[in-house]
Amino acid sequence: MKDRAKTEELLGTSDLRVSATATTWRHVEAEYVDVVDDILATPAPSGPYAYTISPSVEGG
Repeated sequence: MKDRAKTEELLGTSDLRVSATATTWRHVEAEYVDVVDDILATPAPSGPYAYTISPSVEGG
């Protein structure tokens, strides 16, 4: 029984890691293309939040 509980715990933490990784990639990709709504859809509801405007260089 002890081994089964440990296995279930490992599977649970593995699922959390997979979920966190997927959320992280969605967030990074949204930041890369600068889609604010998608960026704000990925963090935890409780915050904290920060947003950095993507710089642009104009010729001239």
